[in-house]
Amino acid sequence: MRSAIIWIDSKTAKVFEVSGEEVRGQVFHRDEPEKHIHSHTPRQGQFEEHFFHEVAQHLAGMKRLLVLGPGVAKDQFVHHLQQHHHEGLARTVVGVEASDHPSDAQLVAYARKHFPVPHAQV
Repeated sequence: MRSAIIWIDSKTAKVFEVSGEEVRGQVFHRDEPEKHIHSHTPRQGQFEEHFFHEVAQHLAGMKRLLVLGPGVAKDQFVHHLQQHHHEGLARTVVGVEASDHPSDAQLVAYARKHFPVPHAQV
C-alpha cells in the first residue's frame, strides 16, 4: 500500500513515500519571482497554487497521506486538496499534525511508526 508523509511550509515540501521497507524522499521548493515585482507578475497566491498542484501531482496514487507542518501551509495544502483533488487525493489524508522542523531521519521514523510494515503471517 503506497503511503506518504509530507512536511510542508509556505516554501518547501518534503515528501517521504513509504512502500514496505523502502522509503523514497523528494523535496519541492516553491518558485518565486525575483525581487522586482511588476504589474504583470502573478499574485503571491498563484505561486502557492502552482506549488500545491506540483506537490499534489507527485502524490497521485497514494493510498494514505499524513500531512505535517509548522504553520498554516499544511492546512492550506489540505484545503487545496479538498478543492482541486476531492475525488482522489483529498480522501487519502489520514491526519494533519503540527510539527516544527524535524530532520529527514525523524520524518522517516515518524512515517515508519505511522505506516508500519505488515508482518507476514505464518
